[in-house]
Amino acid sequence: MIGAINNGFRTPNINDVSSFGIADFRYEVPSTKLRPEKSLTYEIGLKQQSDFISSSIFLFRTDLFDLITNTKTSFKGQDSVLINETGGEYVHYYRKENLNKARILGFETQTEIQFTQSLSFLGRLFYTFGEDISKNEPLRRIPPLNGVAAFKWQKMHKVSATLEYIFAAQQDRLSNGDIDDDRIADGGTPAWNLFNLNLSFQLKKMGKSRPGAK
Repeated sequence: MIGAINNGFRTPNINDVSSFGIADFRYEVPSTKLRPEKSLTYEIGLKQQSDFISSSIFLFRTDLFDLITNTKTSFKGQDSVLINETGGEYVHYYRKENLNKARILGFETQTEIQFTQSLSFLGRLFYTFGEDISKNEPLRRIPPLNGVAAFKWQKMHKVSATLEYIFAAQQDRLSNGDIDDDRIADGGTPAWNLFNLNLSFQLKKMGKSRPGAK
């Protein structure tokens, strides 16, 4: 069993402090009074290893304080700015401020199995749940459940083949910021699946060929 408690902070960067202009769905104006973001992380996990199988699972929780977030503001007496005269398109002014308290929970697990000297399996699974406590809504930019599973066959370090499956579930837990973000589809990001087949064989001592298919 493994456990740890860690704290950390992130100092506002140049972009946080001095951003001025169009950014995604908003018009940002500078913020000069930002404080560092702070975090406190708790982690506990189990590891197991034998001659043929190794596995691990870790649970984590991170409490975030003074999160830097974009908030609507006014600039020179105006709350929005015209960015497209032809279409009459306006966007709101935003300023970064230390307002939010949030929490992130999740787990990650991994298993490796050596069936034979030539055949092995690797599987990984990741899950993250984020909550903006101050706004009582999902935290921005949280990835969905995702993972990978792969079988690998290798012979004498000269020939190998890997069949890999990578996936991500749908993410429809969206914050207001995610909903306003033009890069995120309406209703969230769709689920996707990817299969990879890779072959590798050594032609000569100094070179390898690696054909693959997706």
